[in-house]
Amino acid sequence: AYERSAKKNGQLMPFFTAHRAASKSRGEQRTLCCPFGAKERTGKGTGARKSAPKFELDNSNICKWSVTFEWSTVGWVILRARLVHSNHTCDAPKVLSEAESSLTFTEHDSKIPDQLVNLVTDDIKLLNPSIEMIKRFLDAKAQALKIEITWLYNDVYNLFSTSFAEKEYDATGLVELLIERRDKLGLAYKIRHGKDGRLAQVFFEMEGAAGEWALRGEDNIVLFDTTWGTNIYGMKLGCFTTIGSDGQTIILGATILINEDEPSFEWAFRHFSRLSKSRRA
Repeated sequence: AYERSAKKNGQLMPFFTAHRAASKSRGEQRTLCCPFGAKERTGKGTGARKSAPKFELDNSNICKWSVTFEWSTVGWVILRARLVHSNHTCDAPKVLSEAESSLTFTEHDSKIPDQLVNLVTDDIKLLNPSIEMIKRFLDAKAQALKIEITWLYNDVYNLFSTSFAEKEYDATGLVELLIERRDKLGLAYKIRHGKDGRLAQVFFEMEGAAGEWALRGEDNIVLFDTTWGTNIYGMKLGCFTTIGSDGQTIILGATILINEDEPSFEWAFRHFSRLSKSRRA
């Protein structure tokens, strides 16, 4: 289906075509060919086999680009390859915008263009923003200037962490994980830094907890416990737990706090309350 969609949209997408069964001396072989000149034909048989897309190559106008793989004791290995296209040209190179054509990457030695990095002025640094806030700023500027965003959170962290006390509490992997969970699973999280710019409070939702919380409605009970342990930076892990429909303990959310004081607990409960209200059936 993906191959069919690609061809329908005029896109060139390699696909396996030739297949040779394994023998006593050689492993199974499959050849990945350029689809240029391929024509779709109706599959034979019935049911799913008939509806599956089938392709045949026009030998008079075929592209010679191909890679042949062979199954071995260590997995698939390349047996032979011809990596030059023939009878057609590859996709046209991307047309750069006016802003993209003038970008440089030498001043700061980063994947982030120098022109965008220089927008993070000393005035902005005085505000002690988190690395995520800086990335949002850079992304917004890139979109406004029609510059393709090719950098990740880690690129921003490596470039700016030396300017902020946040590097003392290296939260790179944690923040990347929380962003990935939010984007892929819709799991909420919240991060707060102290006045010195260091990571101070983290709250995040646990996967699968929302359904259990919504199921019990007004009969929910919650226990908050910060005796789960301390990380190498002295930050305490706290968990919001409840009793599931099967009687087992369910972790609804968790916090990582630098201080076990009233403001920190109030912050944690405030974000848990917002989450619980948004997850009701």
